[in-house]
Amino acid sequence: MKVLIIGIDSFTGKYLQEIFTQNQHQVFGTTAFANKINSQNQNQNQSQNILFADLHNIQTLIAAVNFANPDVVINLAAQSFVAADNIGEFYQTNVVAVANLAKVLSDFNKNNHKNILFIQPSSANIYGNASGKINEQTPPNPLNHYATSKFAMEMMLKQWQNEINICVVRPFNYTGVGQNISFVIAKLVHNFQHKNAVIELGNLDVARDFTDVRDVARAYLALAESKNKISGEVFNISSGKSISLQSIINSLMQKTNFEPKIVVNPLFVRKNEIKDLYGNSAKLNEFIGENWRQITNFDETLTWMLNAK
Repeated sequence: MKVLIIGIDSFTGKYLQEIFTQNQHQVFGTTAFANKINSQNQNQNQSQNILFADLHNIQTLIAAVNFANPDVVINLAAQSFVAADNIGEFYQTNVVAVANLAKVLSDFNKNNHKNILFIQPSSANIYGNASGKINEQTPPNPLNHYATSKFAMEMMLKQWQNEINICVVRPFNYTGVGQNISFVIAKLVHNFQHKNAVIELGNLDVARDFTDVRDVARAYLALAESKNKISGEVFNISSGKSISLQSIINSLMQKTNFEPKIVVNPLFVRKNEIKDLYGNSAKLNEFIGENWRQITNFDETLTWMLNAK
């Protein structure tokens, strides 16, 4: 297949690029940073397969889609940092920009008699403080602007469901080597790697469903390759269990034989914090099997991240 990854220079993008390439698919990608194009093409030994595209600029999107002529499009461009200050950016990037992309893909399908599969990530945050093991039928209850923008995006995409094959995924938390240290696991690992005496965090009494980014990439691959009809479907991507932040801190202490002082910084404490969030991936497993999840012990992910240069 020809696969176009929007935001290929993102944390998740490099893992998708690697796994799709390993499985003999032709990968194209976009970046919104023009200065990255030449270096990325050279580093990946690509022949102009990394393209400039800004989701707020329709013409650049049209050019990228026309060049790639894709069978599958995966959009990773998003404002995903829940605590970001610029509220408008959540809606501009997570709703308006996705609408721009949907319009371009719809027009491309009509003009070229194509039937592109469009895989669009949403977020498990749309479920809010739902209790128990959350499945796709759990009523949305977004509690912050990030989650609200993702739910609005899902509703917006329904306007295109008769024109594009759209599959929405709702990943729960995932992490791995290369994640920005504004995200809590990457931040913790960074501080333990550097033996920082004090680590400032927000809410400590929280638990999350964590998956390894390499497994998440396998899930995207399996969805793109699936012989089952996934258009119009919504899938959770989750491990099925929650891990407390305190237990992760304890594990890092044990692995590094280092015990920093953990300080709760009120500036990092989120309002409407979701206390415990974990999902049910039974529907995903039904459609693509269970082989996508190969790293079942989160300690393995932590060790991988700690040992990374």
